[in-house]
Amino acid sequence: MKLLLHLCCANCALVPIELLCQAQINLERTQANTEKDLYELTSGDYYESAVDLTLFWYNPNIFPQEEYEKRLTDVQKLAEIYQLPLIIGEYENKKWFELVGGVENEPEGGQRCQVCFKLRLEKTIRMAANVQITNNRKKFDCFSTTLGVSRYKNTELIDQIGRELAEKYGVKYYQFKIDKKSANFINDTGLVIQKPRVYFLSFFTDESITQLNSNFVNGQYQIFNGGPFIAPGLGAVMKMGISDIFEDYKVFGGVRFGGASMEYFMGYQNLKYRADKEWLFTRRTNRNGNEFSTYQFITDELNYSWRYPFSAVASIRTTIKLRYDQIVTKANESFSLQVPDFHDYWGVLRMAYVFDNTKFVMLNILNGTRFKIWGEYYQQIQKNDDKFYYLFSNVPAFDKQRYNVFVAGLDFRHYQKIHREITFVTRLAGGTSFGKQKLIYYLGSVDDWIIFGKTPRFNNDQAIDYTQNYRFQTLASPMRGFNQNIRNGNSFAVINTELRWPVFKYFIRRPIKSSFISNFQIVGFGDLGTAWNGLDPFSSENSINRKIIQDGPLTIVLYDSSYPIVGGYGFGLRSRILGYFVRTDWAWGVVDGKVQKPIFYLSLCLDI
Repeated sequence: MKLLLHLCCANCALVPIELLCQAQINLERTQANTEKDLYELTSGDYYESAVDLTLFWYNPNIFPQEEYEKRLTDVQKLAEIYQLPLIIGEYENKKWFELVGGVENEPEGGQRCQVCFKLRLEKTIRMAANVQITNNRKKFDCFSTTLGVSRYKNTELIDQIGRELAEKYGVKYYQFKIDKKSANFINDTGLVIQKPRVYFLSFFTDESITQLNSNFVNGQYQIFNGGPFIAPGLGAVMKMGISDIFEDYKVFGGVRFGGASMEYFMGYQNLKYRADKEWLFTRRTNRNGNEFSTYQFITDELNYSWRYPFSAVASIRTTIKLRYDQIVTKANESFSLQVPDFHDYWGVLRMAYVFDNTKFVMLNILNGTRFKIWGEYYQQIQKNDDKFYYLFSNVPAFDKQRYNVFVAGLDFRHYQKIHREITFVTRLAGGTSFGKQKLIYYLGSVDDWIIFGKTPRFNNDQAIDYTQNYRFQTLASPMRGFNQNIRNGNSFAVINTELRWPVFKYFIRRPIKSSFISNFQIVGFGDLGTAWNGLDPFSSENSINRKIIQDGPLTIVLYDSSYPIVGGYGFGLRSRILGYFVRTDWAWGVVDGKVQKPIFYLSLCLDI
């Protein structure tokens, strides 16, 4: 018997294929359907030969296309495992939308399902009826579908449609009888789905990664050094993780090395209950300096995180951490040996509210809204043993006092569908720090910027107000068209806009095998932002508008009238190359109404 089997997905197809491939099928016409072309899996005499099975994939209802391709890949793997021929139908998603027009809001099992079942089954029987072989006989004796395997589908309706189409086209309909309660096929072969059994905790390897990247594995504020924000550089990450079968418990660890940094991390997650818990230890070392001295910055953190979801899209997250900082002065000259190492201990509390209802369309393309509001409190646990100062630097010494730092921030992003996969992205982000010591934000550049040539990473022309008593530093980005520190301060605000257009995906309405072509995107963007001290970015007391000259006993203060807000615009290209998502941008900055020379950015990370 030559059977054309329509597959709705790999999961539903597994047991029917196993049954049909490994048993001599026990078939007979049911007494209730002797006058109809209906085969039913029952007890009785064995059919004269095993089933000659061909698989057929046709599911235009699956959307978006990224999900369609994922399911098709699984079906292709299944066909390869069982060495079965697979016919792939066209992806007629537009036709499906037209057919279900007016009933698209019907609930599961409603009129929309009936339209969808008939579309897919009719495509299957027409394929079975029209394909010919050399002896002019029809290639397939009957057809069937795995649609009825799911407990959520109306099997009686599916079989009714199958029988009606069998009478119309003259191809027999092969019907599976399934006990939905036990999910076992009723047959004499003894092939059944195993019954539930007691689960004993056991682990397996669920993650093993070795790859290049240009970003820190675990983000954290850096010790203030007067600039720049130390970039990790291009390096390699090796990560290994194990998980239990139910993915309730996970253990992971790894290392990142390359450039001027090294990271180690190890963590444990408990995801069994509604509230997720995580313990994480990290150690990061960075190296930075100038022509006179070199410093090694070492930060160890022990984190406990707790996340409680209010719903599928909203959660509150709390992190408690202990932080230990060290600064080691490398011995470039004899006087460097006299500088003692610096040790600093902090307790940290972080709380955040996170909302995310975005829907994945394809890589770097989302629809929906996500935002995060957070606050942090850093408390120095003990006084420093000695003062620490950077050699030949204007950065004030870190003294023996106990300090605290408060940080608050907001990051809001909206992904608006324009047409098909074309998406317009808007981001509003800001933050501020206060307390006895502060966090400085360096505005400019992009995250994980890989620099080639002599392009400076940091803008040393923009003055830093050292009277603000900064203790930590971070990057306020993206602000394209500039390097780091086009503006700085203990507060910042940025607005980013992007128009993302997956060119080939937009025009080609069928699965694309090439990852590079499928994910190729053209991006146009515009950025606007500023960073400042105090309450007002337009205040004359900000470092951008004030320059202090010290000459002996004289202190001269020069005031300028630079506009605090800067902008940038440009275009970029995105795609996946050798498994890496590669971003390239060409950006022009605008300062005081003047357009600056363009800057090229290369990075290996997703957009905002």
